[in-house]
Amino acid sequence: MDDYEHEKDYLVERDAHRPRRSSRLRHAICYIIVIIMSMLVGVVLGEIFRVEYEVDGYIAPYEHTHHTLKDVVWYQNDTFAQEPSAITEKAWADLIPEGRGFVTHPTLAKELKSVSVFHEIHCLHGIRTAYFTSDYLYRKLQHTTQSQQSLHANKKSPSDHPHLPADKFVFNAYLEDQIKHPEHAHGLATGHVKHCFDYLRQALMCAADTNLEDTSIEDGEEGAPGWGSKRVCRDFDAVKEWSAKWRAGDGVGIV
Repeated sequence: MDDYEHEKDYLVERDAHRPRRSSRLRHAICYIIVIIMSMLVGVVLGEIFRVEYEVDGYIAPYEHTHHTLKDVVWYQNDTFAQEPSAITEKAWADLIPEGRGFVTHPTLAKELKSVSVFHEIHCLHGIRTAYFTSDYLYRKLQHTTQSQQSLHANKKSPSDHPHLPADKFVFNAYLEDQIKHPEHAHGLATGHVKHCFDYLRQALMCAADTNLEDTSIEDGEEGAPGWGSKRVCRDFDAVKEWSAKWRAGDGVGIV
């Protein structure tokens, strides 16, 4: 009888402790679930309230900076290196988003801001316009002078560099219109061009592009033309799309 009572007491005691251990296990599982849920909520809220700004100082149009990077190969595009015309000007203008790069943003730019890359393109376009306009006027003057001298003296005009042929002059209706209406032209003001020289200098130093370019031998000298080299670039189209989305106005064009 004593053995029976002892075994009975043991079984009762064991059953009494079992729920306590199960309770501890349930509590532990609950704590783990709460921790996991808290982490998930934190991640979700972090994505929802993302400030859209990366530690490298670049705006991230799409969630994270790696979404704005891509591998590309540069090839020469003569459209952007030709003398101004209606066709080439449209190509330059198409680089600028609606709103012309001026944006406002509820977190990043509560006041009017300008996205730097479009200011930089605007400046480069101004320098280009000034260069081609000056070159055009010089060749036009040279052509006119030579024509007048040929009529009067029936001979070629003297030249400081007779071994160098004069550049062929071709009438450019687009540039003629810009010269006649300088208020519509871009880059002809000396102060603006001087500003752009230093602005672009600092922009290049700020970005400090470290892509490694292939070298080649041209005219007996080794150089790096830059074409054909694979490089990592920010997604310009993504930045353009982001800027259009948060544009501060509906202006268009590069000027």
